[in-house]
Amino acid sequence: MLVLGDSPGPDIPPKPAVLSRLLRAGLPVPPGLACAAEELTGSAVRERLADLLAGGPVIVRAALASEDTVDAAAAGLGLSVPDCRDLADVDRAAAAIAEAAGDPWLRRYSGGAPTCRCSSSVRSSAAGSQSLPPIAAAPACSSCTTPAAPTPSPPAPARAGPARSRSPSPPWPPPSQASSTMSLRSCPKCQLST
Repeated sequence: MLVLGDSPGPDIPPKPAVLSRLLRAGLPVPPGLACAAEELTGSAVRERLADLLAGGPVIVRAALASEDTVDAAAAGLGLSVPDCRDLADVDRAAAAIAEAAGDPWLRRYSGGAPTCRCSSSVRSSAAGSQSLPPIAAAPACSSCTTPAAPTPSPPAPARAGPARSRSPSPPWPPPSQASSTMSLRSCPKCQLST
């Protein structure tokens, strides 16, 4: 078992090892732990999971052997099970991750059985939705009559209850907290400045 923030040993998969190093460096990483599926029944792991769950729901993710390495990327390929609220939910999530990892393509691509990574769920905005920083669209191009980019629709409301996803939604700040906006400065068709 690796508690994020501890020094990772050589047998820890790259993703949890990197997260642990980032946390040790003072960067914001949600609290969590990583362990092999067979370690989930151990008393030390159960104690740590109970402590983690006392802070609210956790997300259980597959940490693939080839994720975040110099030679390979596997982000989003492993199963993630959000909104686990007790040890039974964590056990069901780990079983689902183990089942999904049995896929021959994923096993070959990822380099073996995944490690379970459990971490505190990251809360999004008060409305329960996540959004990208606002994009200020350029006006219509006067040279080629290309219309302005459409205004993006608001994000869909978050679903209630546990759900399974293959990749997590990043915790983007709400538009009111975004530090900057992005602007389209040239026409995408004729490349003239607007």
